[in-house]
Amino acid sequence: MNKKLLKGAQILAVDDEVDVLKRLEEALTGSGAILDAAASYEEAVQKISSYTYGLVVLDLMGGRGLDLLQLAVVKNVPVVVLTAHEANAEVVNKSVVLGARGYLITDELNNVPSLLEGVLRSTNGASWKRGLERAVRYLAERFGQEKTSAAVPYRI
Repeated sequence: MNKKLLKGAQILAVDDEVDVLKRLEEALTGSGAILDAAASYEEAVQKISSYTYGLVVLDLMGGRGLDLLQLAVVKNVPVVVLTAHEANAEVVNKSVVLGARGYLITDELNNVPSLLEGVLRSTNGASWKRGLERAVRYLAERFGQEKTSAAVPYRI
């Protein structure tokens, strides 16, 4: 892990499951990142609207997370989508279209530092979007359009 990329990075983690927020905090321990958390949609709206973050890790929260994704993207904040192991390929694809820069499955939270480093390192918007679109196509082909159950996160 290149601690320089995450050191001092203001990151907002949004998930309605407190245990997932704790796991994210543990995964980022030692990275130097400054982690803020929101456990509800309303709290996340308030924090995204009021503060400046370098990155948002966002649970889709049954679809309401897409609204949060749009809010962060409008503020030019990169977003990594976090979702449970059962993911709807259509929702994941929509998140890519809306501007998500990465995709992480909650079962793979140990990969979060390297994924976030990749997002922060990325300066070419087209390259991250093409890579994420490839991941969505892979998930759709492997697991069908309705649901995916892959435990393979997208890495930039």
